[in-house]
Amino acid sequence: MMFFSRRIVRAAVAASTIVIALFSVSCSESSSVDERLVTAYAESIIARETSIDSVTSNRRFDSVVAKHGYNRTSFQEALRQQSLEPNRFRTFYDSVSSRLRQRGDTTAR
Repeated sequence: MMFFSRRIVRAAVAASTIVIALFSVSCSESSSVDERLVTAYAESIIARETSIDSVTSNRRFDSVVAKHGYNRTSFQEALRQQSLEPNRFRTFYDSVSSRLRQRGDTTAR
């Protein structure tokens, strides 16, 4: 009887290992970055920060998000979706920050 229970324990450990591996892969895939959203968000920040007034800012914002295939509502929803998972949210904002730094480096030259 002891042999049978060891086999069950080994099978359970093997199954657990597979489940953990699959979970890890799915988590890392879900934290992948939506480059279109990163670019749109970074450009929208620049558009808003470089505008003189709110009318110009809103017009530039609408133009930027439209250029990337969004409208205000779909853009806000895409941003909200990023915030639902902490790792994806962190990866997204790290990517946006990196994009803005790169943009700043190229404009400073």
